[in-house]
Amino acid sequence: MKRRTFLAGAGIAFSATFAGCLGDAGTGDNNDEKTDAEGRVKECEKQYIQTEVVTRDDGTIDDSLQPTVVDSESRDDGAFVELRTEFGVTRETDGEPDEHLDYRVTASYFVTNETVYRTEGEEAEGDPRDGTTVNC
Repeated sequence: MKRRTFLAGAGIAFSATFAGCLGDAGTGDNNDEKTDAEGRVKECEKQYIQTEVVTRDDGTIDDSLQPTVVDSESRDDGAFVELRTEFGVTRETDGEPDEHLDYRVTASYFVTNETVYRTEGEEAEGDPRDGTTVNC
């Protein structure tokens, strides 16, 4: 009876240990690449918004830009990341109250080892390499 109890306990301990190893099998380089790509495109998007979206000198972005990852996928030839950034801009006006504008910018990025492509809008259609090449 003691032998059965010992073997049952050993089997449970072995199963739990082995199951823990299987749970970690999906993490690794692919996840790291995806996370790196997400961080990279967030910085690209901040830069893009500051130089291409809010272009008037009388406009000030109200808060810090916080792009949000909507979708992310590692692919054989790179990483695909979809972002959404919501922010407000205050424009100074002479003799009148300042004007407040709300923005919602969505973009898809495709990141390869050599190039970063950006496509404006909700969903990139076709080849992500058809987007605009951005330097970041």
